[in-house]
Amino acid sequence: MSSTMPREREVLAEEVWAELLRIGWALPRHLPSSTTLRVGSICSGWCSEIWALRSLARAHTLTFGCDSNNACARLCHDNFQHEQWFMDCTSDEFLLKSPPVDLLLSGFPCQPYSIEGSSQGINSVDGLVLLYILHYIRTRLPRSVLLENVTGLERDHPETLVFIVEALQAIQKGGRPYYHVSWQVLNARTHGGLPQNRPRLFIAATHGSAMQWPGEVPMRPITDFIPGDPTRRGTDYPGPLPRTMTTRRNLIKLLTRLEKEGKDPLGAHYICDLASMTPRAVLGWSPCLTRARCTTGGHWLTWRQRWMHLREICLLQGLDSELLRTDRVSQRELAMMAGNAIPIPLLARVLQGVLAASY
Repeated sequence: MSSTMPREREVLAEEVWAELLRIGWALPRHLPSSTTLRVGSICSGWCSEIWALRSLARAHTLTFGCDSNNACARLCHDNFQHEQWFMDCTSDEFLLKSPPVDLLLSGFPCQPYSIEGSSQGINSVDGLVLLYILHYIRTRLPRSVLLENVTGLERDHPETLVFIVEALQAIQKGGRPYYHVSWQVLNARTHGGLPQNRPRLFIAATHGSAMQWPGEVPMRPITDFIPGDPTRRGTDYPGPLPRTMTTRRNLIKLLTRLEKEGKDPLGAHYICDLASMTPRAVLGWSPCLTRARCTTGGHWLTWRQRWMHLREICLLQGLDSELLRTDRVSQRELAMMAGNAIPIPLLARVLQGVLAASY
């Protein structure tokens, strides 16, 4: 795979690498043997990797977490026992003191590559975080690495994807490439068993053998996550409507269209994305639960005649929020974490392949 990186981006990358190497290149590269997996994450969020490893019954220690969001830091402090927590992976403290781990996971900032974000790519402030993550990998040599982002990284910024892959492939130890590197787009709906359309791009770097990516699995029914039988049509149909004029108008249009097609919105599990530029209703699964959607009630449930509840949003990411201590985070803050999260069942299946290739 060859890079076609523009010259200005090439210069920027060289300058940042030079500074990073000046600060921390002399840090240790050895990896002590351990029977218990030492785990670190950067841009940790609510730490999906912990729940995924627990589901795999894989013994592990939480060596470090890192997230600049104060709500994420409070949630993780109250629910987990990280040995160290860093607030900024670009800080001298992280560059000099972050310990080596066996498994590193990072869902690095998606806004630079997302149609709902800036889409400015690696040259944005958030985009540069990626270079510090690559620096950690290059200087600490975790045996297993898993990076995650939106599919816009491949679609709209393929040169950055090439850069990441080639940077990982260039890492050597003893004069030989240290990692087998591959990437894949997987969907929580087709590969994680969750009834949510959430495609994500994963990049795996494994020391040992090449990664074997998981295949498709059956999707679980939406009623496993959002209880309640379809409602019988009542005299108050269409019943309660959203408060804002735009979402109310969009819902009425969708309900009218479904009825014209001979479908019963109250008698089936239709989930409506009312905030999209092209509102739509899908049967039996949820459109993608982005951070923006999660903070405004997710999507509209026709058979329940309401927005999603926060617990249902979290469940569609694979986490029951009732298992969390949330005393020090607001509902909005938790919703934002859910919208940024890696779906846990999908992550567990990917990690299973990553660890199998590395050990």
